[in-house]
Amino acid sequence: MQRRLLAFFLAGGLAACGAADTAPAYPTRPGVFATASLPLEDDQLAWITRFALVETGDLHEPADPGVAELRRRGVDVLLYEWMPAGYHYTDGTPDFPFMRWVYANREDLTLNPSGPFPHCTEAGYGWCEDYYYDLALAELRAKRARDVAANLDAAGAAGVFFDWGPGVFIEEDAYAPMRATFARRHPGGDYPAAVGAFYARLRAELPEERLIVSNQGFRNAEHVLPYVDLDMTESYGTGEEYLGRRLYLKGRGWTEVPSTIYYPVSEDFRNGRLRDTLDWLDELDDLAARWAGP
Repeated sequence: MQRRLLAFFLAGGLAACGAADTAPAYPTRPGVFATASLPLEDDQLAWITRFALVETGDLHEPADPGVAELRRRGVDVLLYEWMPAGYHYTDGTPDFPFMRWVYANREDLTLNPSGPFPHCTEAGYGWCEDYYYDLALAELRAKRARDVAANLDAAGAAGVFFDWGPGVFIEEDAYAPMRATFARRHPGGDYPAAVGAFYARLRAELPEERLIVSNQGFRNAEHVLPYVDLDMTESYGTGEEYLGRRLYLKGRGWTEVPSTIYYPVSEDFRNGRLRDTLDWLDELDDLAARWAGP
């Protein structure tokens, strides 16, 4: 009896979705935010232009033709920038103008003038040294804010996206030398507050329509959220290459296919639980009520 019922429901399901039937039309709407790596092929452009805001490119390369093409297609572009540090190129590539000034004055302007260089080392980048800005210095904050504003103007970009936005990286063991330098130079000083001072200086430098977007700024809410327009968090994404997989498909052979991943929003992002995300959603609601405004 159970088998007959199962067969009946399967047959009914197949009949309801027969090949002659028209697939139902589902309402769609543009996406809000996406990340893209330049250059983009035509099919990638067709997909990415469905989003209102696209984080891409490099703040220090405003003339990238990929940025211009996205703007031509009506996309508001956010240029990528690493918030706490900059790269000095060791392979002969010229540093960007702002970083040339920082590197020439690294004994005063950076928290690791003689190393270590944890990010370049961990990532296996043989072409760089990562220098961490001393954001407690008003001169550095002002000069950097002007540099950000000038590059956004040159690109015609909608705004800037700051990776490592809250500055909480400095609490990790690999960055203990930077913490020690900051504490020695600024007794009683607070690095998260210095991060906030940079955001405040940048907000004052930019016209009102320019966007400041942080990556997980909610982890330093008091000092970051008052000055940013949007705060993003990386937890769910679909992509090729790093995220993708190589599968053998019948009739097509080995094929690169995109993959979707989900990481719970958690203090421990590698081993987080879904329960952590639910707790954080409550926390984010509270932060939005406090900082987002009307």
